[in-house]
Amino acid sequence: MKTYCLLMTIIFGLILSSCSSDETSPLDEAEPCEECLVCELCPVSPFPEGLVLPQIYIQGKSYWTIVDLDALNTNIIEPIVAYYETEEQTVISISVTTDDLLETSINTIIVEVIVSDNDSNQEPLYMGVLIEKEAGTFPVWAPETIEP
Repeated sequence: MKTYCLLMTIIFGLILSSCSSDETSPLDEAEPCEECLVCELCPVSPFPEGLVLPQIYIQGKSYWTIVDLDALNTNIIEPIVAYYETEEQTVISISVTTDDLLETSINTIIVEVIVSDNDSNQEPLYMGVLIEKEAGTFPVWAPETIEP
């Protein structure tokens, strides 16, 4: 058992040392060492092509039909993103959930949206809406207005 622990400690040390910088390089170096750029254990960025916004999460996506996914994208997601762009705000994420996953079709969904108002404030804006199918498809989303 002691031999096994010693062996694991050595292996762990080798893994850590393979991603460390040279002893000759300064510790406050802004960029990672060349070894870390190619080391699979030390990814430089989790988003190599950049972060794509909005992040869209669909609960039980494999249960959705292609027609429903297309209607969701065309009638709900795209209008929400377009509306907030006209307001000079950025949609960070859209989450779509439903309780109809055990049914034969999805008829009611809850759409939750997190928006940045781009004012350097770290407090996001939240929007949520319950949407039901009309005539077999999801209606086109439009912002609700409050009339006097």
